[in-house]
Amino acid sequence: MKNGKQTQAPEPPEHFSDRAKALWIELVRHRCDSVERQVLLRYALEDLDRADRLREQITRDGETVVSKRSGLARLNPALKVEAEARRRFFSAWKALALTWPARVGFHP
Repeated sequence: MKNGKQTQAPEPPEHFSDRAKALWIELVRHRCDSVERQVLLRYALEDLDRADRLREQITRDGETVVSKRSGLARLNPALKVEAEARRRFFSAWKALALTWPARVGFHP
């Protein structure tokens, strides 16, 4: 409640995973009630979802891939992108001074 008026928390973006939606609902309600914090939280959760999708791809394709042109094995390029997405997620999480909400079953 702000200024005597009850405000409705915004719904999570449709493209979020179920885990990101649960985190959004929990954190917007209790820790991210300003527009500025919600924008940063949105970017953080998008990076978390991106990193999770890349992890699934890496698990499926392997940590190394074979070049079609040279036939040589090299690191899967998704490893670098996944690491960067997780770094951005944790950076935003730290900037928001958040903790891991056990109520939604989230563990890093």
